[in-house]
Amino acid sequence: MEFQAWINGTWQTENEVRLPLDDAMVTHGAGLVEVLRTWNGRPVFLNRHLDRFIESAREMDLHLPLDREALVSVVHEYLGRQPLAMSGQDRHVVLLATPGAPGQPVATLIVHGRALQSALHREFKENGAELRRSPVKALPPETIPARWKHRSRLHWYLAGRQSGGLALLETPAGIVTETAIGHVVMVAREKETTLLVTPPTDLVLPGVTLGVLQELAHKRRYGWTSRPFGWDELAKAAEVMLVGSGFGIAGVSRVCGAPLPWPGPVTMELAADFDSFIGIPTG
Repeated sequence: MEFQAWINGTWQTENEVRLPLDDAMVTHGAGLVEVLRTWNGRPVFLNRHLDRFIESAREMDLHLPLDREALVSVVHEYLGRQPLAMSGQDRHVVLLATPGAPGQPVATLIVHGRALQSALHREFKENGAELRRSPVKALPPETIPARWKHRSRLHWYLAGRQSGGLALLETPAGIVTETAIGHVVMVAREKETTLLVTPPTDLVLPGVTLGVLQELAHKRRYGWTSRPFGWDELAKAAEVMLVGSGFGIAGVSRVCGAPLPWPGPVTMELAADFDSFIGIPTG
């Protein structure tokens, strides 16, 4: 079964795609990436992902070879070109942009895909997510802005290996940030209000699914705020969610080995709202 990929205007099998050894992605790990998925075969959040991808490219002065309309067209053609055996199966779609070789005026752009991590998503659904602490710290936003989804992921590789699981990174001051696959959201009770709390926005990626969750929370008249918090507060939260493009909304059942209320009622409610939003029948 050969999957197709697009690179700078040509379609190839994924095994045929190559980057030159002097490409900045190879020499520096420099480049942007956007990873979305299909839900019931549809790239439901494609436009939101493109918003982030195009804006990050602009900020990095990375000149994409396609405009927005053409990018949309290539993604849809990519999905239509996959083997018939994959028909009806959901898949990740990856947009990768590199500065290319020295002196290259326009970015190298690749559109390819990969299978969903079904086993991990099933584990979240059946047992909840477990967050672990890592000695690896989050990258300072002054060095590389957290709003860029870049391809330099050595720190995530080290964090996952050293924590032995899903690492939630923190700043040197102990403020928790995000994981490699999704955002952390605390559920707090303040007087008569249900409040959803996320880390400071300058410390985390502007998540697509996180934005959808915020919209759903507002419809429920839940409060929403972004502020610093650490591990102690996280471990005492009424509920904790993990939110990511690959799986949607999942409850967190353990923080550093300590159990949390799971599945929490607010998490279950918003997860059902999310399923309805993307067109998955509930109940």
